[in-house]
Amino acid sequence: MKKYLLLCLFFSQFIVAQERVAGRFDNGKMWTFDNPPLAYFQEEYGFQPDSNWFKKAQLGALRFATYCSASFVSPNGLVMTNHHCARESVAKVSAGKGLIENGFAAKTLLQEKKVDSLFVEQLIKIEDITTTVKELLVAQEDEMQTISQLETQLSANVAKNQRVQVIRLYDGGQYAAYTFRKFEDVRLVMAPELQLGFYGGDADNFTYPRYCLDMSFFRVYENGRPYKPEAYFPFSANGAKENEAVFVVGNPGSTSRSQTVAQLEYRRDYETKASALLFNQRLPILKQYLDFNDEEAANEYFEYTNSAKSIDGQLAGLNNTIYMDRRKDAEAKFVLALDENGMLKNKYAGLLQELADNKTEQGAYGAFLVATYGIVAPDLAVISAFERRMFFAGVYQVYKDFGQSARSYNQFKETVLSVADQDSALDKALFTVRITDILRELAEYHPVKQKLLALANGENNPAQIAELLISRSQLSSKTKAAAAFAPNTTGDVGMVLGKEIAKAYIEMQRETSDLAEEEAKLLAEIAQARFAVFGKLAPPDATFSLRISDGRIKGYAYNGTIAPAFTTFYGLYERHFAHLGKKEWELPSKWLNAPSSFNKATQMNFVSTNDIIGGNSGSPILNQNLEVVGLVFDGNIESLPGEFIYESTYNRTISTDSRAIIASIDHIYDLDRLAKELQTGKLFSTELEADRPVARTPQRSVRTN
Repeated sequence: MKKYLLLCLFFSQFIVAQERVAGRFDNGKMWTFDNPPLAYFQEEYGFQPDSNWFKKAQLGALRFATYCSASFVSPNGLVMTNHHCARESVAKVSAGKGLIENGFAAKTLLQEKKVDSLFVEQLIKIEDITTTVKELLVAQEDEMQTISQLETQLSANVAKNQRVQVIRLYDGGQYAAYTFRKFEDVRLVMAPELQLGFYGGDADNFTYPRYCLDMSFFRVYENGRPYKPEAYFPFSANGAKENEAVFVVGNPGSTSRSQTVAQLEYRRDYETKASALLFNQRLPILKQYLDFNDEEAANEYFEYTNSAKSIDGQLAGLNNTIYMDRRKDAEAKFVLALDENGMLKNKYAGLLQELADNKTEQGAYGAFLVATYGIVAPDLAVISAFERRMFFAGVYQVYKDFGQSARSYNQFKETVLSVADQDSALDKALFTVRITDILRELAEYHPVKQKLLALANGENNPAQIAELLISRSQLSSKTKAAAAFAPNTTGDVGMVLGKEIAKAYIEMQRETSDLAEEEAKLLAEIAQARFAVFGKLAPPDATFSLRISDGRIKGYAYNGTIAPAFTTFYGLYERHFAHLGKKEWELPSKWLNAPSSFNKATQMNFVSTNDIIGGNSGSPILNQNLEVVGLVFDGNIESLPGEFIYESTYNRTISTDSRAIIASIDHIYDLDRLAKELQTGKLFSTELEADRPVARTPQRSVRTN
């Protein structure tokens, strides 16, 4: 028995130790189209796609404006993306009709609504221009300026409706020219009501099991007619099954998987911590005063809560010792590889330690960064109006004292005078949080903390201090603010504290600017070293450029049980009745009175091991035949550390099942023409001269596995 227990202990320790070793795919699976892992695809899936497969995957995918992904899903220019990607466009065409809340369904082509300024882009060509860029950089050190000038040059040589973007990969190890075709006549076809597009609200965001129809459809037009794309992704007739290989084609926004351990530790201790505190302390306050009937304000709040959850997930990952140990192990292997190559060792030895020392020096200002994080943002709703005026009035005074030109310092005065008033109770509550941050984070000897306590006249309660300072300052309202700048005004407490904070902030910027410049140079050299050692073995960090990510549909262990690979519409109704009376889980009457033809056993959402990040929203999820089996709309809470490490045990992509899309469009939204177009590729509403009703077709149940 004793031997058995010792053996169990040995193996448990072995497993834990293995978890802390760098994994094969820690840097992810966001493959570029010019360097797909064909051997790996064959090894993992018994499938090695050819160049035609990749070309179709490339041309069928789209960028949706500057923030999401999308795809062509019919030969008639039909475009699919997420509801949350479409929300801004739906608001533009709403014209007071409440289309975000109530949804929109165009019964005919003529009812499809053009969205002003909306565009989608299709990647039509990829060219490696690494040699060209590096030759230019010999003569000009400014990389961003070099890239911008080259983009202008290259774009001048393509068609009018095209542009060229230079994509920086492997931290400058490779540069590619991506040529895009831009489509600017994009019309809204269908979007469900917000209640289904954002079902479960913030409570269910980044969670699974999930029940959400985060979908919308648009159409690209050319010369007034539906555009005929060269490639598109048809809907699968049968959907997907558990364990099936699936591929996400989209534009992941940004990852930091090549960052060093020192950079990640700095983020953990200061930057990400500060960002998490900013939202977590202030959003509950903002929620109390927000008018959720104001669509713009409500959407802004949803964006804030989405950011807050994402940041919390990243911070949890940075505090996860297993993840950090894996990054340390990867870094140790990188150093070992350098040491084993004499030429590389001579050229790059000691870079990581130099960077670590640099981040330590920057950390000397970390507490002040946390205490004042976000204060420079002039339009962030979670920042007190009073503290915004106070800070920029302080910058005005410091610049004036430094002998800057009147034009230079008066711009900050104008910023102060432009800050709109907030509800006074909200203003005070938010400013109270700032005082709490200062008192908690700063050392007793810090001049900002000393000045704050001196102005507080012995008061140490943050709420009381906030009340005292606001009541004694002309900066308390927009109408009074100008008086604070009068020549004979002295001792305004807002001006005095603002100046002290501004002095410390400007000192921090001055002292860390050289360190930031040194950091950038070190990172460039580390990137060169890393590329020299590893080349293109792993995919580069995401850059909102087209990638393909592989995975399998697969459930996972969570909360002491198992999350199923698929959810069904039955779960949607259970969620509604389990949370009866709570707004996030209410169902509109059309859903509560669904026709008998609507099959509630139809798969609704599913999870897969694909590697995604922000920007992938709206990406199609495809089977090996490049048929749509789902629409990506989220990641689970366990996926949020994916910003710096990919781990497939619990990391999951959440998608709306293609069968749920068809079933809801056909039976709930009564939009037969769109359902049939997705199923057959044919247009069932061809009238462009007259707006005639479309003949209805008999409803039918969606096939389920």
